[in-house]
Amino acid sequence: MKTSSLGSLSAASRGCAAGVAPADDPGELLPIYDEGGTLLGHKPRGAVHLEGDWHWCFDCWIIAHDEAGRPAVLLQQRSMGKDTWPGRWDISAAGHYRPGESVAEGVRELAEELGVEAKPEELLPLGVRVAATRQVTAAGTVIDREFQDTYFLRDERALSAYHPSPNEVMGLAHLSVADGHELLTGMVASLTLPGLAAGDGGRWFPVQHELTARSFIPSVDSYLLKVLALAERALQGERLLYI
Repeated sequence: MKTSSLGSLSAASRGCAAGVAPADDPGELLPIYDEGGTLLGHKPRGAVHLEGDWHWCFDCWIIAHDEAGRPAVLLQQRSMGKDTWPGRWDISAAGHYRPGESVAEGVRELAEELGVEAKPEELLPLGVRVAATRQVTAAGTVIDREFQDTYFLRDERALSAYHPSPNEVMGLAHLSVADGHELLTGMVASLTLPGLAAGDGGRWFPVQHELTARSFIPSVDSYLLKVLALAERALQGERLLYI
């Protein structure tokens, strides 16, 4: 089976696909901050994304070697029920901090999205990334401004050993450093990656995913290219790495 890259996302850009349950609760209360990271108060998630408030997130890239033994990162394809960038390929696992939370609680995202149990001390910290995106959806213009606590977690399990949540994730694949560099620098127009896709009844199936540069969440800082370069160094044993 082969799946599309969903690079254009014409349907997804209008909001959740018909019949897909929302993966995110718009009423979830999130802490909001000013541009310098000072806490201002709390707002419902839906309002935060529509009004462009700064908020803090936990982001974790799983690094490993792919089926061919090459340095790689684990990508997830966001479910069509996500309130931001549904269907796009993204970081291994990520989520918002709730009031009073930090990385100690943020690791729950790995369990919720991928079935990976991890402890904070197993993570390699990369620092804080500041990111902002804008997307037009059925609910309005989503302005997503984030302070992202960014980490690596090394996990060499096979793709088939993950237990992703279909509510959060619709696909998984390893992207090697070499393939990612070729795709994101325009050396090739597309890639075909072996991976998994969500099917009926919570089952996962092996597929061939087709990805282009437009399959990913857009960024102005060449984020994925930087992550790939750092992942290769981390897999070689380097620890002092910063995003």
